[in-house]
Amino acid sequence: MPPLCNLPLKSHDEAEEESWLDTMTKVMEEHNDEGGGAAELTLLFYSELLDAVILQQSLKLGKGGSTAATVIPIDSQKLMVAKFGDSRAVMSRNGVAHQLSVDHEPSNERKYIEKIGGFVSNIPGDVLRVDGQLAVARAFGDKRLKIHLCSEPDITHQAVGDQNEFVVFTSDGI
Repeated sequence: MPPLCNLPLKSHDEAEEESWLDTMTKVMEEHNDEGGGAAELTLLFYSELLDAVILQQSLKLGKGGSTAATVIPIDSQKLMVAKFGDSRAVMSRNGVAHQLSVDHEPSNERKYIEKIGGFVSNIPGDVLRVDGQLAVARAFGDKRLKIHLCSEPDITHQAVGDQNEFVVFTSDGI
């Protein structure tokens, strides 16, 4: 799957907006046979779409952003776990917590951030930050940092069985 982070964002121009949707549809069609499946491609598509809408509405919504985690059941046999940023998904299996997601910390994505012209600060006593500001490397929105951030989620699959009890979603932003 190509990195969707590098596709053009939607604009306020309706013709450009149609072109953006056409581009996204073409990417989905071209890569639908790579084993990702329709659900995964749809999730990637709507993650980019949501990010574009949030960026378009940044004057109304504010300059910040958000992280997210979601779990989508597939055929009652597996869960598709999608997340980015520092939101988390944890599953209880036989009474024991199992982490389904890992934070997108700048240290883990430093090469990507630096490759596209950003930097990761390392100020003593503070956490690593993208461009000295944001403590996560992937997020929706955050227009001022978007050129060095990605809104493409990590997607994993988990088998589901009788031993699985429930999933908890967490965030530090509530």
